Amino acid sequence: MQALLAGYENTPSMRGKIDLIYIDSPFDSKADYNTKISLPKSNIKQNPTVIEQFAYKDTWKNGTASYLEMIVPRIILMKELLSENGSIFVHLDYHVNSYVKLILDEIFGKNNFKNEIIWHYQTYQGQVKNYFPRKHDTIYFYSKNPNSTFHLLKDKNVEQTIDFTRWNKYLNENNEIMGDYYPESDSRFKGYYKRFVKENHRRPGKGDVILKIEGNTIDSVWDIKAVDPKDKKQKVGYATQKPELLLERVISSSTNENSIVADFFCVQVLQVQLLKN
Repeated sequence: MQALLAGYENTPSMRGKIDLIYIDSPFDSKADYNTKISLPKSNIKQNPTVIEQFAYKDTWKNGTASYLEMIVPRIILMKELLSENGSIFVHLDYHVNSYVKLILDEIFGKNNFKNEIIWHYQTYQGQVKNYFPRKHDTIYFYSKNPNSTFHLLKDKNVEQTIDFTRWNKYLNENNEIMGDYYPESDSRFKGYYKRFVKENHRRPGKGDVILKIEGNTIDSVWDIKAVDPKDKKQKVGYATQKPELLLERVISSSTNENSIVADFFCVQVLQVQLLKN
């Protein structure tokens, strides 16, 4: 990361140019993580890089203190790399999320805290007796400045929305309410009608779309299935791989076309490439 800040003769500095950073740094996993990359007529086993070894081996001599000593300077560097409209998503679990939240507040400022996203998933985990089964991770979403790039996302459950239930008979095959057939006496719909008139300086006609009904707005609790170990299409051979839909939401919410995205722990690179395609 320091090299990205400084730049080289043939490589310009990336300071202030990255639009989205996503990091996923497991803690106290008591495992070494390698990944296999399949190429034509070959099978290359990729061992962890120096940075990955710090993040993905249980090498914290002083436990949480050692982890925080590693992560703090890296987060400071990441902030320097972010563009003025940039954001960072920090993926954690119960081991250190409360500590890292305080660090992020200090580095980015409490006013730039956007969300604590809860990723709820279902995985097999034997029977536990002394606590509730742990079935969620935490993703902290911060921006470099208050007015960062952000797009609200909708799910695909159009039929579960209030608007669909209320105005179903007025919808065409594209879930649109047109200017020649709409609920004229509905007090709630009048707001959409008035907005159309205000924006277009005229009343809607036969070919005009007054309202297109989409799914419900996605909130900060994400129910997304974990990667199925048997799913060869999605599985890339990494133990802590995250599902594509989770990364798709992160990227779609906080980037525009040609935005630069970075993952400095390099775990999800193959998945990001899939999303790019």
